[in-house]
Amino acid sequence: MLVSASSVAAGKIVVGYYYPGATPSYTFTGIRYDCLTHIAHAFVLANQTGALDVPGGYLYPQLNQRAHEKM
Repeated sequence: MLVSASSVAAGKIVVGYYYPGATPSYTFTGIRYDCLTHIAHAFVLANQTGALDVPGGYLYPQLNQRAHEKM
């Protein structure tokens, strides 16, 4: 399903699912941030204390920075 920026402007919640293994072929520059309200980062889980368990080198800082710039 294609989502337009007007759907986001209409107050709809539109989630993009990001899989870190996609990084080599699909970089943060290819994401249409104007068509998303949220990005779900795959496989980052909460531990028993509620803190996030993130493997070293796993997060994609450029994606996170670009997403926050587009808000």
